Amino acid sequence: MKVGLSVSTADPMVSEALACCGADIVWIDMEHAPLGKREVLAHITAVHCAGASAFVRLPAADANLSKPVLDMGADALVFPMVSTAEEAGIAAACMCYPPEGTRGYGPLAANKYGEDADYALHARERLLCCVQLETGKAVEHAGEICAVSGIDAVIIGSMDLSYELGCPGRFLDGAFVSAVREISCQARRAGIKLGCFAPYTPEALELYGSVGVDFFLCSGDLALMTKAAREMLAELRCLS
Repeated sequence: MKVGLSVSTADPMVSEALACCGADIVWIDMEHAPLGKREVLAHITAVHCAGASAFVRLPAADANLSKPVLDMGADALVFPMVSTAEEAGIAAACMCYPPEGTRGYGPLAANKYGEDADYALHARERLLCCVQLETGKAVEHAGEICAVSGIDAVIIGSMDLSYELGCPGRFLDGAFVSAVREISCQARRAGIKLGCFAPYTPEALELYGSVGVDFFLCSGDLALMTKAAREMLAELRCLS
């Protein structure tokens, strides 16, 4: 199983440090974090320098958003809130050059700034197209989504899915466990990878360990920093 940490701050030293700590994957978040293209490029470069894989979560499945990130050399794109096979198909098309897809040609770091002359011929096979399943509708259509050509992995968006199912953050609730097992079953049937994005809690570890996810993506830079700061400050206050 691959393990990863997420980044929402702008400084690439943070992503490099997390990769140096041993993260297989650094998840660079453009959906919720205020990261622009320059920051994302710096993060991708830093992650690669440290020997990890750079997963970038986009705000939506849109070729205008995915093109520059692919050109920067991201290893995987994560498309959030995918709930139907049609939406999954749009995401898959973003990863490919025509005629199979909608990606425009203009690689930068992705083809080593022109050194990889045959980049376009093998670009798609080097990339992972990940769709995030985080709604009840996505669970209902999991089989159809997993069967879409070009989808390499499904990632369970644990918090949003638990809220939608009426059990926020309760990852051992029966409804949530059933949803996770259904997605897992459909991913295995389709022969694609299964991942999760979840808080680092005993309940999440128990559940996702039991279904055997291929990658577990969890706590981010701010969560790790603030948790450590709170604990340290609490201990210091005990001295007075």
